[in-house]
Amino acid sequence: QVRLLRVLQDGTLERVGAHQTISVDVRIVAATHRHLENMVEEGTFREDLWYRLSVFPVRLPGLRERPEDIPLLAAHFADRAGKRLGGAALTPSDEDMALLQAYSWPGNVRELAAVIERAAILGNGKRLDLRTALGFGAQAAPTRATGEQRAPSVRPPAPPPRTSGAVATLD
Repeated sequence: QVRLLRVLQDGTLERVGAHQTISVDVRIVAATHRHLENMVEEGTFREDLWYRLSVFPVRLPGLRERPEDIPLLAAHFADRAGKRLGGAALTPSDEDMALLQAYSWPGNVRELAAVIERAAILGNGKRLDLRTALGFGAQAAPTRATGEQRAPSVRPPAPPPRTSGAVATLD
């Protein structure tokens, strides 16, 4: 934190192992999922650095709070996935959009991009298989806010715990 603050305040830095000061003219764009204001109050983040970084804060709510952004983002990621897999641009169907908008997106936009990529791979680059990509083989769980059905987590299930040979022998 001290070195970054020096760059922001003085516009100078020293490379690791060097003894020469270098002047720099930079603008910093920073992003975090942490609540830096709280960290400043707790003393775990420097207050002077916070003020230097928060000159023009932009607060962007999570994807679950802005479902109206999902269609445009999904279309972009589907187009990109189709082209990357050597085929034509892919387009999510109305059913796909309904599935995507019902999901709570704990991983935000990165998770949406990964799900679309997975759906394109499962569809062999020719179509999107979002039902499988979202795990709709299992029963959908209700969303917190609306009670509507949503897809279960897209994270793969944890492997079963390993047992040692001694435990297996006792059985």
